[in-house]
Amino acid sequence: MEMLMLSGLREDVSKKVSSFYEKVLSQYSENIHSIHIIGSSITPDFLPDSSDINSIIVLKEMDLDFLGIIAPLGKKFSRERIAAPLIMTPHYIASSLDAFPI
Repeated sequence: MEMLMLSGLREDVSKKVSSFYEKVLSQYSENIHSIHIIGSSITPDFLPDSSDINSIIVLKEMDLDFLGIIAPLGKKFSRERIAAPLIMTPHYIASSLDAFPI
């Protein structure tokens, strides 16, 4: 994955997300298939002081070492209301479509 495309997000959400994901991508871009922002942060229901910013990271292949990269970021970015991202692979998504349409 080469770059973040955040043009459709609210400016306050974009600033917080870009800081988090620039750190992630600087350490681990080679196995990241895609990043998706989900939940209320992409709707008019988002409340900056109380809503979390939710996301999904799709890895090309599952790699538990990746958790060692994002775990230390949790404390700092949880104060910014960035929730721990869901981690998935394309295979997991494809095998789950019958139960969880994404």
